Amino acid sequence: MQVLSKPDAAAHFDRILAKEVPGGRGLKAWDALLRAHATLLRQLETDLDSKTGLALA
Repeated sequence: MQVLSKPDAAAHFDRILAKEVPGGRGLKAWDALLRAHATLLRQLETDLDSKTGLALA
């Protein structure tokens, strides 16, 4: 199995995305959802650590 370099993997992903999601329809919504999720998890981890000394991971 060949492992792609990061630029090659990114280009491959871009080609797949362009084929499967014409015009990038809905990508901004997914981006917003993933960013909001990451923000919430960071805050949850910070709160959990400060209150219990435990980490999510």
